[in-house]
Amino acid sequence: MSTKIGNTKGFDIFYDSILQRFELWDPLGNVVTTADTQKEAEKKAAVLAKTAGSFPIKAFLLYAGLLHPGRITSFDAEDEKVWFVWDKATYGHRERRSITYDHLYLMTDHNTEVANKLAARATQVEDLRTEIAKETKLLTPTLTDPVDMNYFSKLLSKQSQK
Repeated sequence: MSTKIGNTKGFDIFYDSILQRFELWDPLGNVVTTADTQKEAEKKAAVLAKTAGSFPIKAFLLYAGLLHPGRITSFDAEDEKVWFVWDKATYGHRERRSITYDHLYLMTDHNTEVANKLAARATQVEDLRTEIAKETKLLTPTLTDPVDMNYFSKLLSKQSQK
């Protein structure tokens, strides 16, 4: 449960009694960073206020072989993480992402072109899977000589006749 305890540099400071941490919230109600102390939260707010004009940054997140569009809304230099907001048409949520381990790319013309190519290929793969599923459904009934109870019954009767 979060309780508002103040405001600094355009950010509301909340204390989360369950997680026992301080949180900075932007004017839209998004948590942009956390801190162990109120003083630390205030310092982070000062740093964020200086870079606030840089955000949001349109970006792609490479995930599951596709480039997903979204926005980076803030950056925490201490833990090298950003808040990435997924495009509402895709997932409609936000999450913390590491700039060290996650693959984030600026939304440039070239990267948009690459994203479109990857999306087209993914559509081709999905179409091929659908086609294979249809063929499997058509061809499966034409299979002969099943290995089932009749097969083993015949096999056992042949062995007992010997």
